[in-house]
Amino acid sequence: MNNSRNIILRQSQFFFKNGWCLIDPNSLGITNQISQNLLNIKKVDYIKNPKNLGVYSLKQNSIEKYSVFEDLSKNDLIKETIYKISGRKVGLSCIMHMLGIGKSPSLHWHRDSYIRDNKYIGPIPSVIKLMITNNSLTQKDGPFEVITGSHTIDLNNKIFDKLIPICFYWKKQSFISNKRQCILFDGRILHRRSSSCNNGFRSATILSYTSKLT
Repeated sequence: MNNSRNIILRQSQFFFKNGWCLIDPNSLGITNQISQNLLNIKKVDYIKNPKNLGVYSLKQNSIEKYSVFEDLSKNDLIKETIYKISGRKVGLSCIMHMLGIGKSPSLHWHRDSYIRDNKYIGPIPSVIKLMITNNSLTQKDGPFEVITGSHTIDLNNKIFDKLIPICFYWKKQSFISNKRQCILFDGRILHRRSSSCNNGFRSATILSYTSKLT
């Protein structure tokens, strides 16, 4: 029990400082079978969205077809873990499922919650997202990337957001791994999907959580 508390404490400190942290999928009840079910989704149910620059996304009406998404939406262990790490009671607001096959360019660096013209864009407090990578990833597969700590640097200017990844390139974190991962990240952090090669393959599920009204 004490070891579990220590792990959560380290994750919480890391999350607030860096804007992201890794969580063992199994500790969230996201089993190998769940990832396999996500990998088994039929390609016919995906669409190529121009916004995703060549990567397939699962049609929203198709999400209801697959029970694995209902299982994820009812997973209270994820919400409990987010509360322990972030101190926020959250509810699931959106599910996205992406499939990258072959070559695709990288997305632009962006935030999901940000300030523009002194207006806050996105939920308040900022959205928290959990990305599940359902297969092992190398650089050729177009892994998810963040600029560590950039959630604390928002100069209310999109030009500066383009400069931050250049000035702080050494803080770039690419989530490559020989096993499945769960990445919890603050919606204010600069992030992107990197480019993939001809033989690239990446299956990722993104769960978005916003604060519950009290």
